[in-house]
Amino acid sequence: MIKPNNSKENKVLNRNNVIKMLMLHAPLSRIELSKLSGLSKMTLTNIINEFLEEGIVTEGGKGVTATSGRKPITLSLSENGFTAVGVYISRNAISGCVLSAVGKIHAIESTPLGLSDNQETFEKKLRSVTGSLLRQAERHNLWGIGVGAIGPVDVRSGTILNPPDFYGITDIPVKEILSAEYGMPVYIDNDMNAAAVAEKYF
Repeated sequence: MIKPNNSKENKVLNRNNVIKMLMLHAPLSRIELSKLSGLSKMTLTNIINEFLEEGIVTEGGKGVTATSGRKPITLSLSENGFTAVGVYISRNAISGCVLSAVGKIHAIESTPLGLSDNQETFEKKLRSVTGSLLRQAERHNLWGIGVGAIGPVDVRSGTILNPPDFYGITDIPVKEILSAEYGMPVYIDNDMNAAAVAEKYF
């Protein structure tokens, strides 16, 4: 694991860690969340207070306790706390959705790919699907765009290289195209890698 170089990086990593624990294990009490995340109670309290103010986390019902004392209030991710646009590029279509952190799909779009397509039409369809999803995500707290694509993919540059049987379309700078068009973070990986990560967590 790469250690953060400064307090700002450390704060980002801690916030991401809390979100990840809530995404995988919510509802959780603050004590449970502190144990799972490895964060001190003070650090966790500060992060949770920020998340409550930002609308990322909600307080729910009372959790179970092993003692007869007061039952703790549980925390969960807000349904509209943050969302992402997910795009899947296959040989047959460009499809995507607006997805919340709790797994709720708010919108779906898709357009087919075929023998008549080329570099120009591919990029036009990519912008069309992504743009439509982003417009439908305007009322949500949108954090970025994630792309899963047929390979091979150069993850560092965000480029689909030379997929076999892909209508002669090669070297597509997907990350550059979407970042320049929409001005937000874009993450891309091979579709099999993305599926493996999802299976690992969920």
